[in-house]
Amino acid sequence: MLIGTLIGCVAFLIGESATVLFWIGVGVIAVGVILGPVLKSAGYGVGGSKLKNNGH
Repeated sequence: MLIGTLIGCVAFLIGESATVLFWIGVGVIAVGVILGPVLKSAGYGVGGSKLKNNGH
């Protein structure tokens, strides 16, 4: 989502000719919003079962 925000900010600074680039940034943010809960339910994220140290 941070990369999507960066893309959107760069497109905003470029001007009107970068409308497509802006919407690509918005799309990247939307993918991040969707993938966040999906990855959390899969065990990734803060305190997730996939990230716990198992002593190896």
